[in-house]
Amino acid sequence: MKLENKKVMVFGPGRSGLAAFRFLLSRGATPIMVGQGSPANWSAADQLKGHTCYDQDAVPADLLLNLDLVLLSPGIARDHALLRGIPCPIWNEIELASQDIQVPIIAVTGTNGKTTTVTMMGEILRAMGKEVRLGGNIGTPLCEIIERGEHRDLDVLILELSSFQLESLFDFHPQVAVFLNIFQNHGERYHSIEDYLAAKKRIANNLSNDDLLLYGPQTELADWAEGLNLPAVGSTPKLLEEFEAAYDFGQMKIPGAHNISNFFFAVQAIKHLFPLEKEYVQKVVKSFNGVEHRIEFVATDTDLLIYNDSKSTNWDATFVALDSMPAGELTLLLGGKLRGEGDCPPQKVIKLLRQRKPNIILFGEARQELTEIFENNKIPCTSFESLEDFFEKVKPRDCGDLLLLAPAFPSFDQFENYAKRGEVFKSLVSVWKK
Repeated sequence: MKLENKKVMVFGPGRSGLAAFRFLLSRGATPIMVGQGSPANWSAADQLKGHTCYDQDAVPADLLLNLDLVLLSPGIARDHALLRGIPCPIWNEIELASQDIQVPIIAVTGTNGKTTTVTMMGEILRAMGKEVRLGGNIGTPLCEIIERGEHRDLDVLILELSSFQLESLFDFHPQVAVFLNIFQNHGERYHSIEDYLAAKKRIANNLSNDDLLLYGPQTELADWAEGLNLPAVGSTPKLLEEFEAAYDFGQMKIPGAHNISNFFFAVQAIKHLFPLEKEYVQKVVKSFNGVEHRIEFVATDTDLLIYNDSKSTNWDATFVALDSMPAGELTLLLGGKLRGEGDCPPQKVIKLLRQRKPNIILFGEARQELTEIFENNKIPCTSFESLEDFFEKVKPRDCGDLLLLAPAFPSFDQFENYAKRGEVFKSLVSVWKK
């Protein structure tokens, strides 16, 4: 789309929205920023001085009918009341920016493991001497990469894509699409797992016979992939076994068999685009330390093994973290902001927790609902208002051999995001002594 003189509403003054706003200005468009509350109170108010901004509850009706394009931030659903009846296209900043990209794109989605997998890809490609950038749901907004001209010298662009981002992608065309897994999640946005899955499936909408689809082992993914009649590879047990035998994963620093699967996807994606020698993969297997806030070992002056998995914002991610823990008496920190119905499957939770028998600590908004579930099922637990409250009242010697923060819920009840929650956890741990 030619943007010069186009009137474009950017809905959401967060990082991606601001990147899109600047991109539009650089292309001669007339952007209008819309957000929640008075624009004077937005955290980005200084950056938007001199430009047209509206509270979402005060946008003129005639403006909405005369827009050329809407760019939607991921946190805002497409069925938002303000968007009903708008006649123009509704995209996001990735759809807009990707139209300027000529380099190969690897796109990765899934409920869990996205950030780790795209980071592995980046590490392997850099070991090969390739110029690579990570974007989308990780790293820099794509519009910002394009605005700065940083895409011109790239060999490949890797994008982590959430279901929220995929909802507003239409002509976006990756050369490799990776769908890692699908688990119940985002009940606050989707009425069913089928709706959630439908959003994720959009990653393959524009693949051609020259492209590659990689998908996880779940039946719903295999059935879907087989029906597309596209080049596709699934992570079957046989392929994973052959892959594991080809490398020395005894050198891997990060815990968990799921990370061998993540390496599998990373290697298969890269091999579709470039010749890949085994030595580069093995180098990264040996050196990769994982990503911050994802089963991250936290060194402290205690006898405890402490892990920060603040990025576990759903139960399946928490179960993966639990399965990755070494043997020993474990204290598990659970809690955060309550989500929609269906995101807390009690019987599955109860079964898995009874198997590992951790010392359960609850915190945040979810603690009351969790306390009721656990007490009804005769699973002992202790509740604290916050992480700070826990660390004030509990000593390292009370936590057994291991302490794991794997909350199973989003952070937005008490923190700006999961990264801030993880940072606070690590700062609280840092003052603990033997």
